[in-house]
Amino acid sequence: MRLPSSLWGSLVAALFAGVAPGGASAAQLEGLAGRQVAGSPIAHVIVVIQENRTLDNLFGSSVLNGGKGYPGADTTQSALLHDGSHAALVPIPFEVPYTPMHLHKYLDAEWNGGAMNGFDTDPAEVTQPGYTAPPRPALGYVPDFETTLYHALAYRYALADRMFSSRLSPTFPGHQFLIAGQGPADDPIFPAPLPSQPPANENIWGCDSAPGTTAAAFTVGENTVPGPVCFHYDTLATLLDRAGIPWKYYTGAIGTYDGSISAYDAVQPIRDGPHWATNVVSPPATIDVDIAHCNLPPVSYVTPPETASDLSGTLGAGGPAWVATMYIALSESLMQSDPKCRYYNNTAMLLTWDDSGGWYDHVLPPRDAQGNTWGMRVPLVVLSGWAQSNYVPGKAYLPYVSHTPREFGSIIRYIEKNFALGSLGTRDAGADDLSDMFDYSRDAPIPPVPNSVMNEGAKAALGYGRQLPWTQGVVDKD
Repeated sequence: MRLPSSLWGSLVAALFAGVAPGGASAAQLEGLAGRQVAGSPIAHVIVVIQENRTLDNLFGSSVLNGGKGYPGADTTQSALLHDGSHAALVPIPFEVPYTPMHLHKYLDAEWNGGAMNGFDTDPAEVTQPGYTAPPRPALGYVPDFETTLYHALAYRYALADRMFSSRLSPTFPGHQFLIAGQGPADDPIFPAPLPSQPPANENIWGCDSAPGTTAAAFTVGENTVPGPVCFHYDTLATLLDRAGIPWKYYTGAIGTYDGSISAYDAVQPIRDGPHWATNVVSPPATIDVDIAHCNLPPVSYVTPPETASDLSGTLGAGGPAWVATMYIALSESLMQSDPKCRYYNNTAMLLTWDDSGGWYDHVLPPRDAQGNTWGMRVPLVVLSGWAQSNYVPGKAYLPYVSHTPREFGSIIRYIEKNFALGSLGTRDAGADDLSDMFDYSRDAPIPPVPNSVMNEGAKAALGYGRQLPWTQGVVDKD
């Protein structure tokens, strides 16, 4: 299936069109009631964390390039196999009823000591009875008609094609690295129940986990030992509190799948302190309400609902539409009467993915100062009127792509620098600060992508998903 020609035509026309920004200059915005450093027009940062995708998987096929890789980004549609041969990557939609295995040991095997040739040996976990996963389940990319919204946003603003997860680790560690610059090596391992007890709730991953729950911790290189799931270290919230800067973490309720990725449930000072009731907010869609009611804090983190997470195996394809909903809330803030509530003009939305999900990626990760490898590449899209961009009203242009190597510590570093917070002294200490993905020198913010494009792109992707046989009666909840 290809993107409908009518949608493609409207997408191109709208992306190239000039839309009145309704904005002010960086100097004018700096004078509003923000807490950012002098010279920055960014008074609000929203970190949106999707699930389990690599750059090759999400940007290896683009509606902007006739189904080939995203223009200007380093992607491939061919995989290196363990025997030295190559095989074509195949289109695999969001709704596929399996997920490549992506615990630490599987990611380590894919990396294979730096050979990057173990992806074809990765098995799959099937989530729909009666379905059989393909022989090489990790060797795929999401078809271009399902990623249209992500690519439309990246095209207007900035994409990084050298963003990596911090280590070869899955979801639970990924979310810790994104708030603390450190974390465990693996997802939790739950204790076997006693005969008189029910099984542990495996949707509870942090300090609320069942007694005896562990998560592997890194020792030397990729070696691990059993470790805790409840931590006592400082996080970005610690620095924000010291500076008196408000923050919120929008996530699912504990005990649900949506809440299993609630990073601060694994940080004891937050979980057992007053911030748990005031700053950790459920459901995650509350951020749209806060934007509409002029109640957006300077720093926000947002995790998705399950079927909008981009996690394969959930039978859902709601991720792009979920992100688009937040983006539309920001763009519609331009209609607010109070200039301080026109958040589009002074917000940076940093969209990334928490780990690779086991999907193929061809770029060898760098190593850190201790010689440990970073994790696989994940996308990073900076959505902001102040993003570095090649946007020209009314004309076609080559999208801006940053090739600077970076990992999750760069997101923390950007927030630290923007609000003069100091440093956690973890992964952030030596991290790049995303400066090549912003341009504060332009006269006014880049205008937003029109809502019509966002809405039609969501309909096209979700409409395709509802035609797949294994999603009948499931994806309608997106």
